[in-house]
Amino acid sequence: MAIRRCEFNTAAELAAVHALQREAYEVEAALIGTRNIPALRESVEDLRSAEAESFWGWFDADGACAGVIATESEMDAGERLVRISRLAVGPRWFRRGIGRMLVAHVLKECPALTVKVTTGAANAPARRLYEAAGFALIGGCAAPDGTPIVEYRRRARSPAACADQP
Repeated sequence: MAIRRCEFNTAAELAAVHALQREAYEVEAALIGTRNIPALRESVEDLRSAEAESFWGWFDADGACAGVIATESEMDAGERLVRISRLAVGPRWFRRGIGRMLVAHVLKECPALTVKVTTGAANAPARRLYEAAGFALIGGCAAPDGTPIVEYRRRARSPAACADQP
């Protein structure tokens, strides 16, 4: 059981991550009352071409991917930060701390950068996860389809560390 970078070097790994995120985001869609989640519209080829994102997966002892997290680097008001662009845990793996471990991995990768994430306002499990990881609620708005979303940020912990990280 380990977290490792997903390079999508094999069609099987790519297909497994695609299927896992579809299952996970179907659960989120039910929680927030809309299927208008970008990852639910994404094809395997779209996922393969997500070049701006860095992916990490949590793999069990048999090599099965149980969860995935992806990040992107961006600038906001002159500050370089990391955005968690997706976090998905397969429903059969819920309540085992995999999402928490994946978020902790991203936070550990570079403590010098602020990390931000958005989620559906009605996605209570995700909101609890981010709040428990030290993220602060920054605000909310509506997605283009009217779905309420919220933004969280966790400020950089160590300004001198990892200046060249994503």
